[in-house]
Amino acid sequence: MEIQYDFEELQLPGFGPGAFFYGSALLADNGDGSFYVKAIKLEGSTSSLEAPMANGSRCDNLSQHLFKAIRDVLYDEKTSHGRNAAIEWGDALDGNMPVSVPVFRPRPGLLPLIRLNSGERV
Repeated sequence: MEIQYDFEELQLPGFGPGAFFYGSALLADNGDGSFYVKAIKLEGSTSSLEAPMANGSRCDNLSQHLFKAIRDVLYDEKTSHGRNAAIEWGDALDGNMPVSVPVFRPRPGLLPLIRLNSGERV
């Protein structure tokens, strides 16, 4: 099983208080009910960040360093993103996938009222 976790305003230790990261992480089943971060893609990027080598701890470039830093935040349930990722993963395991609800729903008779108030002839 895999789910996509979208993050906004994710702060990373060591990057300063004004550095916010936006993007999504692909969370995959670890085989024991927990998840691992399989891939991370920053918003506006065409490719995913490169995962660190050698058991996930050694980082040879900025892409790997960012992957590790974001992954560590998502694993830490003391952070809001870590808690949210764990909650979304738990919901997915229980079969309670979030359902997006449109903010505006078309309602019968609403369009003529909008046209009438705009001065358009109905």
